[in-house]
Amino acid sequence: MTDTQPPLTDRPAALPARWDTPYYDPDRVAGIVRFAAVVIGLAGALNVIHGIAALSDARVFERDANFVTGSLHTWGVVLLVIGLVQLIAAPGIWRRVEAARWIGVLSAVVNTIVQLLFLPAYPVISIALFALDLLIIYALVAEGGRGTSSI
Repeated sequence: MTDTQPPLTDRPAALPARWDTPYYDPDRVAGIVRFAAVVIGLAGALNVIHGIAALSDARVFERDANFVTGSLHTWGVVLLVIGLVQLIAAPGIWRRVEAARWIGVLSAVVNTIVQLLFLPAYPVISIALFALDLLIIYALVAEGGRGTSSI
């Protein structure tokens, strides 16, 4: 290298200064993914509780709910299964396992549809869980794949 050439580590003068800031912040991404793991665990626990309540004919749900298809018992089984899948996926998402992330995305997508179909029985909680599922999907799809490891 001669004295007239700049070292290779220097930034060329033509590049804007904003390129000096990092685009990828691993701490921010880790926080979002941990948030998704906690929220999917919470949604899974609520789904399990609501599934058991629907199967046991608890007086929690609206009495004369007219479902598009199936009955309260049918949707109770579906909620119970989805809740168990979400509870199993939550620790894997926390540990940044790629397969658990996609299982979490798939279970959240299925749960959004189920919550919309479960709306006649428990409208307020169904809408709240629908919104939580949208947050889970965003966090796992938009940020979850950065820096993951497969264990």
